[in-house]
Amino acid sequence: MDRPSHRLLARQIRRFFGGHVPPEAQAFVEAVEEAYHQFDSERTMLEHSLELTSDELVEHNQRLQDELGRVQRMQGALERELRERKRVEEALRRSLVRLDEAQRIAAVGYWEWRLRTGEVLWSDETFRIYGYEPGSVEPSQELFVSHTHPDDLAQLTRHVRLSRPGRSRREEYRIHRVTGEVRTIQISSQIGLDEEGHPTHIFGIMRDVTDEREHEQTLIRAREQAEEAQRHAEELLALKTTLLDNISHELRTPLAAIIGFAEILAADLDGERQEFAQLIAQSGERLLDTFNSVLTLATLESGTQTLDVKECELVAEAREAVRLLEQQVEARGLYLRLDAPEDVAVHADVPALHRVLHNLIGNALKFTAQGGVTVRIGRALHEDGRAYGVVAVEDTGRGIDPAFLPRLFDAFQQESKGMARTHEGAGLGLTIVRRLAEMMQGWVEAESVVGVGSTFRVYLPCASASPLRLVPRHTEEHPG
Repeated sequence: MDRPSHRLLARQIRRFFGGHVPPEAQAFVEAVEEAYHQFDSERTMLEHSLELTSDELVEHNQRLQDELGRVQRMQGALERELRERKRVEEALRRSLVRLDEAQRIAAVGYWEWRLRTGEVLWSDETFRIYGYEPGSVEPSQELFVSHTHPDDLAQLTRHVRLSRPGRSRREEYRIHRVTGEVRTIQISSQIGLDEEGHPTHIFGIMRDVTDEREHEQTLIRAREQAEEAQRHAEELLALKTTLLDNISHELRTPLAAIIGFAEILAADLDGERQEFAQLIAQSGERLLDTFNSVLTLATLESGTQTLDVKECELVAEAREAVRLLEQQVEARGLYLRLDAPEDVAVHADVPALHRVLHNLIGNALKFTAQGGVTVRIGRALHEDGRAYGVVAVEDTGRGIDPAFLPRLFDAFQQESKGMARTHEGAGLGLTIVRRLAEMMQGWVEAESVVGVGSTFRVYLPCASASPLRLVPRHTEEHPG
């Protein structure tokens, strides 16, 4: 139906109603007219399509397919971009969570002041530093200032004014937390710029350093107290050294005179008077020996004793110690033997080595009533592979109670005490032996069987030696 027919149909419908369409039929007439109008449009398109050639139809269809493919590609790219944006947003969200957790663990808060808008931003940890729950208040310059200690406000203002782009400045100031507690804050800040180099914001970090500063002050006070104690100890040591020097002079000089005159008198007298003179000389020797032991121990404990450690022959030094004590052995009917199958070179201080040998051999003779003492020289290999020269002093004395062995080398310790004492001495000889042996990079150990005898061994580093046997493992009281 052409358009004239369409108009004719409309006139006929109106004529049917007598030229005036009633309201209840108006919708029907309009629907008919719209249907005929749609029909005309579709017919026009069909007529235009029929006028196209087959090649034009193919070309037109191809253009439609290309446009459809382009739209699909755009849709795919848009979907990928949306997925990537979601991935980036999720990664950013996780990073922000980790950053907030890291700030919380490290107790470091971030802050930012945007200069153009005056807006202030705080991280969650910054809220916590001031005592707030994150997001519970609106951060602002006024809030920032209100929490600053009044005495530190000028200092903080100067710090912000001196901030520079690309260079962080650090300052410490005090704040009042919401609870009223005063804390010390360390702040670092710098200025941010836009692309044109104009300042846009000031930003930085802050952390609570109150506990650190209190700990530092505690350390400073402790160091000052330690330095004061050290100065006091040095003064006491100097006084002690002076006192020991004075006592050494004041006691040794008259004792030497007493012993000397007593020996002269004993040589010129006889009978009971000679015994008295000999007793005076023996008592003087005993007193001098005790004094020398106390003085030596005091010097060792003060740390002022120095040794001249060098290579020496252990056998030669042991032979000299035995020779000096032979007269005492003969008077008591005992034997004193030296068993040295070969020379052993050790690193030792000769005077200190003499004192060690004299104390050990003299101590063994003192507690031996029958039999005698044997001094054996040899070499030993420690478990760490180092070689040591060994002096073993073996006696046939009464032996030592196993319960007393752990305290054997302690100062002033004696197995018999008070009225039960059977031998003279101050209990310092073995203590001095251990101290001197350790100062020469060696050690001393003991073993004993009650009623059979005791053996003391001193180990000193070999200068050059081949091992003979393995040194046994040592106890904690006398480590090697």
